[in-house]
Amino acid sequence: MILEYPLYCTEKKEYYPVSSAQFRVFIANQVYTFNSAFNNQLAFVLSGEFDIEKIREIFNKLITRHEVLRTSFFEIKGQIYQKVHEHAEVNFQVIQDNNKPLETIIKEFVKPFDLALAPLFRIGVCNIKNDEVFLILDIHHIISDAESLILFTNEFIELYKSYDLGKHLYQYRDYAQWENVIKKKVLFILQKKFWNEIYTPLIDVKLPFLNKPEQKDYSGDVFEFSIELEEKIEIEKMVKSLELTLFMFLLGAFALTISKLTYKNDIIIGSPVAGRRKNEFEKIMGIFVNMLSFRFKINNQNTIQEFYNIIKNDILNCFDNQEYPYDELVKDLNLKKALFDIVFVFQNAGGKLKNKNVEINDDLAISPFKFFNKTSKFALLLETWEEEKRLGLRFEYSTYLFDKSEIQKMSENYKQVIRTIISNKSIFLSEIETFKKANTFDKLANQSEIQDFDF
Repeated sequence: MILEYPLYCTEKKEYYPVSSAQFRVFIANQVYTFNSAFNNQLAFVLSGEFDIEKIREIFNKLITRHEVLRTSFFEIKGQIYQKVHEHAEVNFQVIQDNNKPLETIIKEFVKPFDLALAPLFRIGVCNIKNDEVFLILDIHHIISDAESLILFTNEFIELYKSYDLGKHLYQYRDYAQWENVIKKKVLFILQKKFWNEIYTPLIDVKLPFLNKPEQKDYSGDVFEFSIELEEKIEIEKMVKSLELTLFMFLLGAFALTISKLTYKNDIIIGSPVAGRRKNEFEKIMGIFVNMLSFRFKINNQNTIQEFYNIIKNDILNCFDNQEYPYDELVKDLNLKKALFDIVFVFQNAGGKLKNKNVEINDDLAISPFKFFNKTSKFALLLETWEEEKRLGLRFEYSTYLFDKSEIQKMSENYKQVIRTIISNKSIFLSEIETFKKANTFDKLANQSEIQDFDF
């Protein structure tokens, strides 16, 4: 197994190789240099007795602890490298204009980064009341992912409590070196073979969206909806009956929905994995996320139970081979466009600040501020998460391709497909009906060109 290859502390050098994920983001960022679509943001409200200078001091400790926070990127003779700087000053800004809506403050604070200049993150603080401060983190995707943001936040809380975080043994450069080493190993080559066999041949796959526009447009919006407790309970029963995970059930239902709306029986849906299956990776800041591409060859003569039996095995095999980088697969297939334009995300419970307040001490609490930055890296993304009494769902979509009414219809169709599935696992896929067609899918069912979206 690839994960058995040991992780070593690399010797100090002037510069280091980048990981596959960093390479992918670097290339995409070069094309859209003056675009903040590759920035990640977090925002919080601190309530109580806070110390702005202590906040600044904590971020200086974090930049010392995590080398990737003081790393820059450059190109030499066509090769991309990362450079770790011994020292980098935190870009810490006190925002004076506190009369604007918080969403506006975030929008004005977020700006593109120059990848040659470290650090590739900035912190903004804004007093919104006498006992409340608004805290914003704007950080480039080339040095962060969702798990990194959780780690960053949790370590901020621990340091504010004056806890000792302990020794930090490994850095992101160690992971990048590890990844470059395993690319030469037999098990990595076997993963390459696995993925290439799935997508050979690819000629029959026709994807449903518009031809690539003259200039890529990352403008986006979101639409939230939910599955309430009664249906959630029925889903849980069906998941148990079919011996699935909730992820498998919801992803399969999404694939069937897309198939019904596009009249296609060969569907590719991307889904991110954290890329941190090796224990040593868990406490390292940086971009580990990889995208798995699930291919669904849907046979309408199968029953729902037969369909899920097939995709269960396929999904498990994909997870077993998740270390093979998505961008390597795109190169293997000699694609000029992305392999998919539709993405499914299932958010596992985790992270102290997922949806709740956290007390830092008796006098101070921190709570996440929910916002959307009006960008979409994909044509269509469905995010799902489990709550105690419902399932939360959110479509993030390109406003270049869809309007809100079409997405609302799509959400109704998805729920209708789920209702059909939980009603009888023995019915044929051909019997699943959607009752509201999204105009975009009707109009584009025969389109075969895919937009070049990145993650």
